[in-house]
Amino acid sequence: MMKNRMHWLRKTVCVLLCFILVIACLPVTIFASGSALSDDIVILYTNDVHTYVDGNLSYDVISAIKKDLQTEYKYVYLVDAGDHIQGTVYGAMDNGKSIIEMMNCAGYDVATLGNHEFDYNMQGCKDAMAWADFPYVSCNFYNEVNETRTTNVLDSYVIFDCGEEKLAFVGITTPESFTKSTPKYFQDNDGNFIYGISGGENGEAMQEDVQNAINSAVSDGATKVIALGHLGVDPSSEPWTSEETIRNVSGLSAFIDGHSHTVVEGKNITDKDGNNVILTQTGEYFNRIGIMVIEAETGNITTDFIEYNSETGKLSSDLYSETEVISDTEVKVLKDNLLREIDSTLGQKIGFSSVTFDNYDEDGNRLVRKTETNSGDLSADSLYYLFDNMDLDVDVAVMNGGGIRNTSVTGDITYKTCKNILPFGNVACLQTVTGQQILDMLEWSSRSIGTEAENGSLLHVSGIKYKVDVSVPDTIPTTDLDEWNGVPEKYRVYDVKVFNKENNTWDNLDTTEKYNLAGYNYTLRNGGGGYKMLENSLNVVDYVMEDYMVIANYVQAFENGTIEAANSPINKKYSNFNIDYSSTYGDGRIETVANTDIYIGGVRINDKNASDIFGDGTASYDAETNTLTLNGYTCENEGYLYSENSSGKFYAAIYSKSSLNINLVGINRLMPYSDSNSYGDGIVVNGDLNINGDGEIIIESSIGISVSNKLTISDCTIDIEADDQGVAVFDDLIVNDAKFLVSCSNVGVRCGGDIIITDSYVYITVKKDCLYAYGKIIIACTDVTVAKNRPSLEGAYLKLKSEEDIAIVSFDSISISENLTIITDNAEILQKYDADSGLYYTSVFSDDETVKELNIKPLGYNVRFYGLKNTKKAIVPAGKSLNESYCSNYGVDDFSQIFKSEKEGYTFGGWYTDEQCTDGNEYSFNTPVTSDLTLYAKWVPVQADEIPDENEENNTDNTEIPDTNYSNQTVFNAVLVSAFGLIVAAKSISKKNKKGIN
Repeated sequence: MMKNRMHWLRKTVCVLLCFILVIACLPVTIFASGSALSDDIVILYTNDVHTYVDGNLSYDVISAIKKDLQTEYKYVYLVDAGDHIQGTVYGAMDNGKSIIEMMNCAGYDVATLGNHEFDYNMQGCKDAMAWADFPYVSCNFYNEVNETRTTNVLDSYVIFDCGEEKLAFVGITTPESFTKSTPKYFQDNDGNFIYGISGGENGEAMQEDVQNAINSAVSDGATKVIALGHLGVDPSSEPWTSEETIRNVSGLSAFIDGHSHTVVEGKNITDKDGNNVILTQTGEYFNRIGIMVIEAETGNITTDFIEYNSETGKLSSDLYSETEVISDTEVKVLKDNLLREIDSTLGQKIGFSSVTFDNYDEDGNRLVRKTETNSGDLSADSLYYLFDNMDLDVDVAVMNGGGIRNTSVTGDITYKTCKNILPFGNVACLQTVTGQQILDMLEWSSRSIGTEAENGSLLHVSGIKYKVDVSVPDTIPTTDLDEWNGVPEKYRVYDVKVFNKENNTWDNLDTTEKYNLAGYNYTLRNGGGGYKMLENSLNVVDYVMEDYMVIANYVQAFENGTIEAANSPINKKYSNFNIDYSSTYGDGRIETVANTDIYIGGVRINDKNASDIFGDGTASYDAETNTLTLNGYTCENEGYLYSENSSGKFYAAIYSKSSLNINLVGINRLMPYSDSNSYGDGIVVNGDLNINGDGEIIIESSIGISVSNKLTISDCTIDIEADDQGVAVFDDLIVNDAKFLVSCSNVGVRCGGDIIITDSYVYITVKKDCLYAYGKIIIACTDVTVAKNRPSLEGAYLKLKSEEDIAIVSFDSISISENLTIITDNAEILQKYDADSGLYYTSVFSDDETVKELNIKPLGYNVRFYGLKNTKKAIVPAGKSLNESYCSNYGVDDFSQIFKSEKEGYTFGGWYTDEQCTDGNEYSFNTPVTSDLTLYAKWVPVQADEIPDENEENNTDNTEIPDTNYSNQTVFNAVLVSAFGLIVAAKSISKKNKKGIN
């Protein structure tokens, strides 16, 4: 009976094992269909699609992916972070209705408003939301009455029940919508605002709305709160970016972002309470689909992108395993019908381009909002041609970069091509303005040129050209809505030329004259882009032609409809107009210039000479990093006259009206101009000065260096011989890992703030005070090491010598690192009261007298080794072991390997701390050295029967140090060489000896 039972059990187990093996071999999808769905939450997300629905990824694909994921997960949501109904002809033809229909069919669950949802005016925005089967959310878009906020236009959030979790999406709309859409759309017919979007000068108003929405959602039961925002991370959007918002609120789990067209797969940002919030954004134009997974068991959030691989023709993603491109048939029918309708309507060929018009560089970076492009030139020229061909007196035409949306355009041109360049449906107009309004308009347009920030209100121009000095900061006052609100402290725009059609010349802009300005009503009449300076301009004609038709009209005016680089009909009419479309970067209508207030050798640095100031490679300037590089430069009897008074004239070899960085390469010399009535100074900077590099600068002058703010010296050598002061700094002086030599007849270093010297060699010899600080003095040493191949210590080292007054004085405090030592006799750091000045000061005293000569060096100890052929000696940083100090430099595992510890007739028995080599007194080279030390080698005689045959080669005397590739003057020289003698260069020693320094 028992045997039968065991036989039955074995048979049952075998059947079960076979069944399990069969199941394991089945496809995952088949297995999943018969199993429980995962409780993990999956969120698919898009942003800034801008109606680019004709690519490999589109609404039919994302719909199919959502349905596929719903076979494995209980909770799958599809959301959008704004800017989905405008951008190409596919949205513009019916104000986004077809796009909303596709989003409905694809199964979107929630969306927020981007700034371009307002581009079809406020009614168009309301229509889009009415067409949608999904809710729109925004916590900071509100109604307004008599400049007072009332109710929100939309719900702030929506909550989805996900079993154990309740998932909330909080909507956030960028306050830039006022200017990046059209302010007029938010007003009534009398110009009163009836809608508002909270922002605040520092972002507080918007952040408060976001925090209130989060708190309310949590009160309604939300356990996970996702921000669905259209804020972006671009610096031009500050202080309203997503990163700033996260840092100033608490309670968010993640932030799905849009607006800046940035690819952010998953970036952790710390919120107000110190918690990590994952930030993500898919970029733009349906180039990728975002996928976020919230694990049910742990609550962890991960993000990834689903992308189309053009090489394999498949989808790629880590979180979503499906690789084949899938499509929802119902959505695809809607998409294909839309594409056919547009192609049929606008597909008619109207011209051909032999050049390529683009707004992106070769790396795919968008240019049209940062700099001139040939697409921008084409768009502005189209407006100029329109009104000129109508025999209307047009002087200047402008087109905002945010409205130009094409990628590469070449070959056949259709109406659809033109619609893809300018898809917004704005209409052309002509206004009369003053020259001052034009100057202000160009200044506002150019405020971000030269920075990394994108600016959609950057104007591309025709009939006018100008320069922008990027060294001048933007100081334009703005309103809370980011609009022009007055003139800047200094204009960046200059040398403005307007084309004179009568004389066929380019004339200077006259700010008192009137000009006719062409553009689109978005910018010129409705205040789009913040152009408030144009609001009182006189309307000449409006509603002339829709934007894409303006482009089409211009294309058809080219001979045979063929665009070449320089065959514009405008050129044909006005020979000196000089239009050239050959370069993506335009034909130079907007010239970026860096006129600096920096002079070297009496020469002012500008954009023309910056790359090689003197034409010999000795000096160059990089405006982006504000760095002057000196490479073997010599200034002799030259200088810039920076000041003049009754005392005389003051020249400087290098002078800057603002902060400056100097990079030293090779040996450089400054010997500025001076005579009986003039003083020549080395470097004078009205701001911060940073000097670094691996080179050297020798300054022979009246004052060596004068800095109005902070001076930082690092990694380089500064050698000053001054008739008056060595260095005058009105803020802090920081010397780090540098060699700093000063010799002068007055004060060596006078500092209005702190003096901080770290890991540097400083040698100052003067008539009066060496180091004089109104703040504190810190002499720090982060580490003391042994110089490779030399028996010396490396670390902070100071030698200060005053002939008359004090070596070092501080009106605050003096601190010296513990791993340094003052070797001046009886030295004490004390605070004293000076009866003459009535001030307390801190200095180094010896026997109650201020020290005139002060030496500070790294702290170390001597170790002697007896028992080898010659007595050896090493120097060790205090508290470090011999192994720690030497092994890495010499490439050995143990310090003993450096010795040839062999002796004929003896066996080496180790190192001991006593001469008798007593057991228990063995020494380990890992032992920290805390005082001078003597070590003894133990030798044990070899027994007679152990002595090797005399023919063998091991009877050589090996007690000498091995002949290695190291310098013969190694760490074990019999006499310890002083650290000072090894650190100071021979040239500097010679120079100082000539000055009487011993």
